[in-house]
Amino acid sequence: MRVVPSYHPRMTLTDIALRQRAEESAHADASLDTQSVAEMSPQAMQQMIHDLRVHQIELEMQNEQLRQMQSELDTAQARFFDFYDLAPAGYVSVNDQNQILQANLATASLLGVTRRVLHMQLISRFIVSEDQDVFYLLRQTIRTTGAAQSCDLRLRQPDGLPVWVKLQAIAVTAPDGQPMLRMVLSDITERKALEAQRVRDEAKLRTILDGASDAIFITDQTGRYQYVNQLATQLLGFDQSELLHMSFHDITPAHDLPEVMRLFEQLLAAGSMRFELTLKRRDGSTVLVELSGTLLADGSVYGACRDITERKQLQVIQLERAVETEVAASRQRLRELVALNQAELEEERRHMAREVHDELGQVLTALRMDLSLLDMRHGKRNPALRTEVGGMKTLVDRAIQGVRNVATHLRPTALDMGLVPAIDWLCQEFAHLTGLACHLDAPGNLELDKTREIVVFRIVQESLTNITRYASASQVHIVLRHRGQDLTLQVADNGQGFNMGQAEQRKTFGLLGMRERAIALGGTLVISSVPGRGTTVDLTIPFTAGPSGDAT
Repeated sequence: MRVVPSYHPRMTLTDIALRQRAEESAHADASLDTQSVAEMSPQAMQQMIHDLRVHQIELEMQNEQLRQMQSELDTAQARFFDFYDLAPAGYVSVNDQNQILQANLATASLLGVTRRVLHMQLISRFIVSEDQDVFYLLRQTIRTTGAAQSCDLRLRQPDGLPVWVKLQAIAVTAPDGQPMLRMVLSDITERKALEAQRVRDEAKLRTILDGASDAIFITDQTGRYQYVNQLATQLLGFDQSELLHMSFHDITPAHDLPEVMRLFEQLLAAGSMRFELTLKRRDGSTVLVELSGTLLADGSVYGACRDITERKQLQVIQLERAVETEVAASRQRLRELVALNQAELEEERRHMAREVHDELGQVLTALRMDLSLLDMRHGKRNPALRTEVGGMKTLVDRAIQGVRNVATHLRPTALDMGLVPAIDWLCQEFAHLTGLACHLDAPGNLELDKTREIVVFRIVQESLTNITRYASASQVHIVLRHRGQDLTLQVADNGQGFNMGQAEQRKTFGLLGMRERAIALGGTLVISSVPGRGTTVDLTIPFTAGPSGDAT
């Protein structure tokens, strides 16, 4: 007898097929149990029917749970495939021969092909040839260590453009027991482009900074160097690698460090600052620099240093020159004042000489005449008076001679006849007083202004006075010449001479006065002397005066 299966309305085709197979199996075994069923009591039959009904209910409940689990499994599998295929990263599985077993849509997009094309293709086919060694090294490392590995490499697309990816891989075992790799591919092309641009920008910045005219330092906020350009290494004598392990504390002289640290703190607070500081070179020498510092947005400090050692030295030199110029100008003004005083003194001497000669000389001459007249009138009758008058006349004669000497000393009358006659008169007086030969070699006449005549005359007079006092000479030779724009004078003797160094140390006022007189007129006076070989005085002054009265 064939049993017609009963079906539940909620049963699926799979459930129906399973139920049919179960009933057929039960029908095949029914002949074995027929006799046993026939021998059963009604109570046993009734209990068996109850057990069958309970068992059926249990089976239906289990079947319902299985259907629910299958549905959930199908949903989870669908979700997994959605995540797998729609993931932004590429997922790839390759076997031990590097053949692609499975790949998601993102992988196909990275490689620029359809997913169907990828199946069983060699993964190396899609790797840029220059980067294939990187992939094989990664695979070898995974085989050796068993640990997950990662690397950056380029994938080749059909259009030839490479795509940079970060490849992360781990070794797993396939369901069939074969080893395989599961890989994740993340597109890092944009990041690599940014890194390449950053490298280019850094290279360009380094080129700019290395070509800068200043030494460039970039430090953190503790003063440790993060970057230095080539000029900075040249300035300090350290290698770049050495400076990047140092801070400004290491190249600042110890006595300057507290002040430099204070200035650095001010720079951090103000954001920008300029100051001068001294840096210590590798060889121990120092260099003075001017630093322009700026606090950058990332917190680092940019400093541009310029060596100002030469500039400071030049400033010192310029200051010294300015001081020297001012001193020279002051000396020149003083000399001009002295020259003016000398001119006024000479004018006063001339006036005094005239007053002495004219007034006192006339009074003494009149007194001399009165004494002579008194002697003539009463001398014969009174011999004692004649004797007294004769003594008085002798005293008056001496007074007259004294007046003449004073007047001559104050202002030689020979100067009124010109410079050459005046010097000739000096020579004659010198020869008369000392008994020494004095020779004058000069042109017949020289037209000079009074100031120059007085200066030349006084220098000759001072020279002859020194010869009289110190030279022990036997002869003197004076040469006066008009050479181009200059007047030259030479006074030479054959005396014992003297030591020039000792004379300079003594600062003899006679020699100093002659030099100052010459310099005041824009000229020079050179004194040459060697012990035992005599002395020579050489004077050179401009022959005429400039528009303002200065020598030219």
